[in-house]
Amino acid sequence: MIVCRIAEEITYIMKDLIGKGGYKNIVGLSSSLGKDVIPRISGYFASQPISDITEVIVFLSIFRVKILM
Repeated sequence: MIVCRIAEEITYIMKDLIGKGGYKNIVGLSSSLGKDVIPRISGYFASQPISDITEVIVFLSIFRVKILM
């Protein structure tokens, strides 16, 4: 059985890069891979991911849009 573990491998690489680079913010796409990788990375660094951002005006100001159906 072949198991595709792309998210685990990307998370492992990203943890090393983020830890060595001293980054404060990380941006990911809202694809299925991004939705799988970002929570793993935030769990490793004990931080809370923010999702569904539609606009960033300044560093500390973000907007979210929720679509109700």
